[in-house]
Amino acid sequence: MDSAAPKPPRHLAAIGAVGAMAVFLAAWSVLATLDVLPFSRGLYFWPLVWGLLAGVLGTLHLRLPTAAALSLTVGILVLGAFIGINFKAVRVDGESMAPTLRPGDVLMVDTLEAPEARLGVYVIDVPDERKGPLIKRLVGLPGDVMTNTFGRVFASGVEVYPRDGSPPDSWYEARPAYAHLRGSGLELPADAYYFMGDNPPESRDSRHFGAIESAAVQGRVVWSLRGTRGFGPFKE
Repeated sequence: MDSAAPKPPRHLAAIGAVGAMAVFLAAWSVLATLDVLPFSRGLYFWPLVWGLLAGVLGTLHLRLPTAAALSLTVGILVLGAFIGINFKAVRVDGESMAPTLRPGDVLMVDTLEAPEARLGVYVIDVPDERKGPLIKRLVGLPGDVMTNTFGRVFASGVEVYPRDGSPPDSWYEARPAYAHLRGSGLELPADAYYFMGDNPPESRDSRHFGAIESAAVQGRVVWSLRGTRGFGPFKE
C-alpha cells in the first residue's frame, strides 16, 4: 500500500506568508510616502494583526505559493477592515467652503484625527443643525481669543480669515463685513473649537452656533476622492 504524500515543510509556508507580507508592506509604504495612497495612524496596527495571522499560516503544512497567496488575501482583507474603521467618505453639499470645495466633491475623512491642526478642514456634527454633518475649517483652538477687525478674523492675533496677504488696513470695500463675529473678543475655554467656512456669506458656522467640543468633531479631511481637487491628498 502506497504511503501518503509527504506534507510540505512548514518553513516554506512561513517564508511564503511572511514574504508576501513584506513585499506588500514595502510597496504600500512607498506609495504612502509618495502620497499616492492615504495613511492614518489608525493603520499602524494593521501590520501587527496581519503579522499574527501570517504567523498562523506559517505553522501549517502549506505549499509556498499557497501560503503566499493566502497571506496576501488575508492582508488585503485586514487592510479593508481597518480602512472601513478609520476612514469614511463625505460629499460636499453647498457653497460654504467655496472656492476650496464645491458641491459634489467627495472627500475621505480620517475619523481618528483630533481637532489639533489650526486651519485644517474637519467634519463636525452640530446638535440642532438641520443640515449636517458640516465641513468647516478649524480657525480657533482652546485658549484663543477670537477677534474681528475690518471683516478679518484673528485667533490670538493670528489672521485666520482671509489669509490672502491683503494690506492690514483694507476697509470693507476690499474686505466685506461677512466675516463679522458675534461677541468679538471671545476667549475659547478648554475643549472648545471655533470653525468657519471659507465662504462666510454662505456658511453657517461658529459665528452662528458658537464654539463646539471635540466630541462633535467626526474627523479631518485628508484625501480628495473626486471633484475640485481631483484624486489625491487634500492640501489645506
